Amino acid sequence: MSAFAGTGENVWTYVNLTHETVWFCASFVVRKSDSSQWPETMLLSKAEQVVHLYRNFGSLIEMTRLMLVSPGRMNNTGDWLMEPLGEIWRGQDPAHGGEIFVYTLLDGRQYVDSVHTVLRSDLLELECIVNLTEHAKSDLER
Repeated sequence: MSAFAGTGENVWTYVNLTHETVWFCASFVVRKSDSSQWPETMLLSKAEQVVHLYRNFGSLIEMTRLMLVSPGRMNNTGDWLMEPLGEIWRGQDPAHGGEIFVYTLLDGRQYVDSVHTVLRSDLLELECIVNLTEHAKSDLER
């Protein structure tokens, strides 16, 4: 079926995760210049892919929902959770080096994505790289 999807696209019947790491489910409407539109959903495995979608295709799509799918080790439930995501923050781990992502859910809770115990307040050069909070909250109020 991948041949029908187009160049650079794949159709999957299942995906196997070898590590318990976050992933994202982005639902949006694609707008064409002829005023036609269609819904689409993408499963993304990295925050950078969400940033790329949001920044490079923002004029062509209207994001309807961005969901964070987090493993139990991150959300402290022991189970996978899919929750509405509002913001993605990126910072630097002062103790161990490297990039750390912080995910802010629409209800305000935050998850710090690190194998080390790191507080959001300890991160250096913290910046918001995706902000869907206001747009998503206004959609929920409709």
